[in-house]
Amino acid sequence: KEDDKMPIDINKHEVDIENLFKQNELDLSSIKELYRKLKEMEEKITQIKNIDTKLADKIKKDYEKLKRIILDENIQIKLTNSINEINSQLDTSTKIISNYVNVIAFGADRSGQLDCTEAFKKAILYMMANNIYALYIPSGIFKIISNANTSLFLPSDCVVFGDGEVSCIEFDDNPSVKKTYAGSSLFVSKNANNIIFKDFKIQGKLMNYLAHKEVNAVPFVYIQQGIENITFDNVIMDGCRKLTTHIENVKNATLVNNKILNSLRDGFRLINASNVFAKGNYFKNVSDDSIAIHSNNAFEMINQGIIIDGNIFEFSQGISVSGAKIVDINNNTFKRCPYCCIGISFNKNSDEGNTPLHTLKINNNTISDKIYTTWGGADIIKINGQSINIENENIPSLFKAPYNYNYLKGNIIGLPAVHNLEIENNKIIRTLPNVSKISDWGYGNILSKDVDGCIYDEAITDYSWSGYGIHLIGSIYNSKINNNTISGIGDEEFLGSGILFEDDGDYLSRYNVEIKNNQIYDIKGSGINFKSGKNANVFLENNIIDLDPFFRNLKHNNDNTWIPNTNSATGIAGNAKGILSERNKFANCFNPISSTPTICENNIAFADGRASDFNTSKNKGVDVLGDVDIIQIHGDVTEINFREIYETKSLTCQDGAILTSINQDITVTPTTNAKRLSSELINLEIGKRYKVICEDSNVRVYPLMSNTNIIEVVDQWRTLPFTFIATHSKVRFVVKHNDDTNISSNTTYLKFMS
Repeated sequence: KEDDKMPIDINKHEVDIENLFKQNELDLSSIKELYRKLKEMEEKITQIKNIDTKLADKIKKDYEKLKRIILDENIQIKLTNSINEINSQLDTSTKIISNYVNVIAFGADRSGQLDCTEAFKKAILYMMANNIYALYIPSGIFKIISNANTSLFLPSDCVVFGDGEVSCIEFDDNPSVKKTYAGSSLFVSKNANNIIFKDFKIQGKLMNYLAHKEVNAVPFVYIQQGIENITFDNVIMDGCRKLTTHIENVKNATLVNNKILNSLRDGFRLINASNVFAKGNYFKNVSDDSIAIHSNNAFEMINQGIIIDGNIFEFSQGISVSGAKIVDINNNTFKRCPYCCIGISFNKNSDEGNTPLHTLKINNNTISDKIYTTWGGADIIKINGQSINIENENIPSLFKAPYNYNYLKGNIIGLPAVHNLEIENNKIIRTLPNVSKISDWGYGNILSKDVDGCIYDEAITDYSWSGYGIHLIGSIYNSKINNNTISGIGDEEFLGSGILFEDDGDYLSRYNVEIKNNQIYDIKGSGINFKSGKNANVFLENNIIDLDPFFRNLKHNNDNTWIPNTNSATGIAGNAKGILSERNKFANCFNPISSTPTICENNIAFADGRASDFNTSKNKGVDVLGDVDIIQIHGDVTEINFREIYETKSLTCQDGAILTSINQDITVTPTTNAKRLSSELINLEIGKRYKVICEDSNVRVYPLMSNTNIIEVVDQWRTLPFTFIATHSKVRFVVKHNDDTNISSNTTYLKFMS
């Protein structure tokens, strides 16, 4: 590659794997060459991956092929005689892949007919006794029947790997047998380091025991008390009756390209986790949190450094982070999830979730058809902070979050707000219509721990879409909720909101918060609702709120009128004090703004051209709200002057009259024709831009301006349209035809707008 930054010449490191093994015997020199090539490729992949991903992937394929040859059973005997000498020249990472124990060699039955628990235990004991670093599960079905003392205990520096989905452990945790996590989970480890699970499948028996739910159920993987460096890579885990994984006090967790299917509780559950990377995983029918990362007061570690990127969640509860700092949840896809999709919380009164929230990014996620059900799951994205009460708490800084985070350990002062929250560029959309059942669309049934029999197939109705798009609770400081698309929320009973803020504290609830460039459509209740709490420096700008474009709301009549006194379809609801509302656009709202923001300028509400009264059934969802200063828009959207609202000024003065006073009024007969007329007196706001037009295109105007009753400025004849910036507080216009023909005060009017 012609690139000065490329650190190596790839062509110098091509490996001819086939020729390397055409010789009949493997002597020591060829084995050393094999390991040298392997080690070389490992290093090059690491160097290249941040520069050229495709190239790194190509080399990695060669690497995996070479690795498989090393591990091939047919050459294992040839390697054994030389392994000790070679290992002395290699580091630990190479040892992990340079030797392994095959469970078949210890009596494991790959037919799925016999219990393989003892064979697996013997293989692991041999591995530990001989300082071997890898347990190999070849293709086949290996049955493990769980009881009180069947766990497979893994040491540090251990790899459990197979050949992909064809290497399957069938885990039977019969609900009639009493069990414990430590004694009965499939894989168990305690205070370990460096464990890798890769390229195999665990198949549980959930579907056989649905009626028993979680009775005597245990996880597939249980890591006690702590681990540093754990990896799940391309592991399929299907049918767990409990938490699929339960990992405590973890530092450095890599979760990539895994599938978790049909789990009655959490998929990946990590307690007090730091440096977590989860990417490319697929979750379907996970009835509790697919990824749960919770802090716990029993440990000193806290949740921090979490990256959850590019995962797919289907018919599952999504991501739950309970207490954390520095969290990125980006580029994930959620499809038809009946529970909360993204939830992050801080709870000072719980053993879990007591790490205050700081630096959270929820960006570029797509959430389609989030289904609300009779058994819960109303929120789509939820941030649950804490309310601050002046009498009970030390008041934290508005500008800086505390660095020490575990609230119950007593190392922070005051109860902190959520700081540095970003929720940007997410799409929350509805695509499914109301149908009789979810399964009618070919998606199958939903798994739910909350219903009898665990199988759920409720009909989709308007109720299915009730809830909140983005729900923020407690004090939120220095945060951004920008560029999101939110649609398809609410029913006639549970109206819902696109974005909902609420806080029961008596201190400042929202400070320095941006809510900009969001598009909120098809919401039965409110677009943005400041339900409770106090605001300061909240900027509400350039949002589009079109609450009922498809006329789903039963209070929205077919003629575009609204039923009087309705509480639904409010663009901006709740307490708007402390908010700057600017350049927002409203359509199909019964009420654009329910209370006056502290500053509210240049907002636009769309109408159909007919007169409207804000408080009656004639309301079209728009009005000029007095001091709220929303501009009312009428007219045909195809017209060039659409969005320009003019006051009509009649022409009243007789031809030839000399105006000496700005307030001079000359009464004329309405039918009088004249060569020059004068407009009504118009009050101006100095410094503001104004525009004048006339229905008669053959008209020009002569402005006369003043701050008093005496004319102070005589301008010149101006062709129309005429735009000017006011330098005085009053104006009248003398009007004439360009050709000095008669004009009529009956038919000619000036139109004037600011």
